[in-house]
Order: sequence, then structure tokens, then C-alpha cells
Amino acid sequence: MATNVHVHDEVGIRFKHGGTLCFQAVTYDHGPDGHEDGFRFIWRDGNANGNLMAHRGGARIPTMHHISILTTLAAERPAFKNWRGWDADDIVQVIV
Repeated sequence: MATNVHVHDEVGIRFKHGGTLCFQAVTYDHGPDGHEDGFRFIWRDGNANGNLMAHRGGARIPTMHHISILTTLAAERPAFKNWRGWDADDIVQVIV
């Protein structure tokens, strides 16, 4: 069964090449198998319509600074501030 993604809010950084790196508060809807709330990074193309570029695997993020910019932009927006996945408090171990 296909998973549908519902985007609740989005912040982004536009690059000179025209692409926009986005950070989104989302719900992954798995149909009868339930849903998962959380966040994702994803690229939009540089065209006027800004289509999502959903590559397999994770989005390439140029630097840690870009992550910081996006999370800072999102920090005070209600959809990001109050959004959390079911496993938000489920950290057992930090691996470095």
C-alpha cells in the first residue's frame, strides 16, 4: 500500500542553482496500518511550480549550517513547535 504524506508546515532555503532545501512537519499516512508524525528534509526544484524532488533515501544537505538555519526558522512556528512523533521520548541510547 502506498504511503501518503501530509505536509503541515514548511520552511526553506533557496539556492543559486534554483533548488530549495525544505524542512517540513509531516504526517506519513500508511492507510489501515496507521500513521506517523514527524519531520523531513526534502528538495523542491527550481521551476515556478516548485515540485518536490522525492529521491530515494534521504535528502542531501550541503552543510550543518543549513540544518541550523532551517531548524531555527521552524522553531517558533506552531506546526513545528508542537509537532512530535509517537517515538519522541523513546531515545534509549545516543550513538556517536
